[in-house]
Amino acid sequence: MPRISLAFLAPEQSSNPLVFERPMSLLPDPLTRVAPAVERPGVHLGVWRDNQGELYVWGTTRSIPKLCFVLEVAAPGLLVVKHHTGEEAGKFVNVAVLEGDKIKMVDEQARSVPDCPALLTSLLGFAPSTWAHSPNVLVQLAVSMRAHGRGGILLVVPAGLDNWRESIVQPVSYAVSPSFSNLAQLSRETPDSAGLRVWQDELGRTIDWVAGLTAVDGARGDHRSP
Repeated sequence: MPRISLAFLAPEQSSNPLVFERPMSLLPDPLTRVAPAVERPGVHLGVWRDNQGELYVWGTTRSIPKLCFVLEVAAPGLLVVKHHTGEEAGKFVNVAVLEGDKIKMVDEQARSVPDCPALLTSLLGFAPSTWAHSPNVLVQLAVSMRAHGRGGILLVVPAGLDNWRESIVQPVSYAVSPSFSNLAQLSRETPDSAGLRVWQDELGRTIDWVAGLTAVDGARGDHRSP
């Protein structure tokens, strides 16, 4: 069952977005194919309008502005409308739940109720990662790829060389351009004790973000080695 999160914002409104080389149509078939890449908490498909006013998907993002409109497909026929609080990473306010022909307005304090459905509670955040001070990024990527359970191959190539493209079937359906370098940048950082937890959380979420792409059939994202 596809689960997907759509955020309505332009690429320039996001920090370090992962932008597709070719925009994708906002239609059921392509959305179903790319859905595994955005199943992880905090990752959204970015949606915006083209010059003709038509909606399209430009890539994925984990950074959205406060009050950004987010539509999450939580299950078949179950849609959740929410927005980011702008205060804490991963915190959202659920505005409404659309289930079939029923529309339910959500009380943002409902999560404190003992019998609150686990589905709604899960939409409010994600568990922090516990990576070590000196992480092995490739091992963590492999662990994260294994966690999504859909298989996948990750090809690591040196920066500045493109001859490896000759061994890849063209065209690549979900190519990323420009190359996504945020993971390499994070892996080179040496945070102090005060900022260690924030860095660990950011690194773990970025690893899951990149690993999620390997769940999509025919996808490729460049991870340039440091």
